[in-house]
Amino acid sequence: DDAVLIYDDMLSSNPSNAYALKRKYAILRSQLKDLEARQCLNAYLEENGMDAPAWVEMAKSCMEQGDYVGAAFCHEELILFSPMDTSVHCTLGELYVTIGGKENYILARKHFAQCLEFDKGCIRAMFGLVSASESYLDLMEKESGDKKKKKKWDEQDVELVRDLKAYGVQNLIKSYKGSTMGGLVETILSNESN
Repeated sequence: DDAVLIYDDMLSSNPSNAYALKRKYAILRSQLKDLEARQCLNAYLEENGMDAPAWVEMAKSCMEQGDYVGAAFCHEELILFSPMDTSVHCTLGELYVTIGGKENYILARKHFAQCLEFDKGCIRAMFGLVSASESYLDLMEKESGDKKKKKKWDEQDVELVRDLKAYGVQNLIKSYKGSTMGGLVETILSNESN
């Protein structure tokens, strides 16, 4: 705690001291004071928004706390730094699927599709595309059957999602064909496509 007090003194005279904020964050993180560490990192990012590794650290912190909306925001910032990074697109798509909801499923499939644009053989993005599509279709069926929640669903979009899901399933089965997992993947995905 004495070390934190030293950095608090430094920050009282200069609240935007990046060195002091980073060190204070590292100390709080090592002491497992997650809330204080996250507040410190947030203060750092308010002053130093162009620090990509700090956004990665904040995303980890958010995910550890179960704040998937916050983690998605961090990954949106990371996309600005590295728009062609497939792992960032995949993680952001996975976060949107985890958060759920029609708009998030649409965003998820866009990020998985972007990842596949850069790396056509990305199995993670292919599974993500199938998952986002399945979640979207499940939500549509649920809300279409509930008269209280009945929303207008764009039939063209629904057909696109069905095609994306079929595309994902077909390519995943093809990717695993001949491997020891091939039969299992084909069985599971064939049941999913029905």
